[in-house]
Amino acid sequence: MDTAILDASLFVPPSHLAASIGRADAPLILDVRKAPAFEAARRFIAGALRVAPDQVAQAGACLPRGRLVVAYCVHGHEISQRAVLALRQAGVAAECLEGGFSAWEEAGLPTMDTLPQTLDPAGFKA
Repeated sequence: MDTAILDASLFVPPSHLAASIGRADAPLILDVRKAPAFEAARRFIAGALRVAPDQVAQAGACLPRGRLVVAYCVHGHEISQRAVLALRQAGVAAECLEGGFSAWEEAGLPTMDTLPQTLDPAGFKA
């Protein structure tokens, strides 16, 4: 598995993302974990939106262009990095959560047990 698809400058450390939550300039957070990992998950990052990995390119068409998007998967490897590449190709400023949700939890950062709202690209008009 390729674990270094993106340049290191496109990773956001969990502590930096956590510090930005709640601020006016907070990034939009996308949970792009594969279905089995997402469905098994009991914890989520507060304020995240759910986008299935195979719908990220479509979602890119309806995401704001003036706001940073941070995508996360389980470990910050292939899934979230490919999501960031697809978003950037769609013209969205996007970065990847360094270490994914695992690193977020290991750092003891806050999580919620409420399922994130799902962003359904089919519901938007391009």
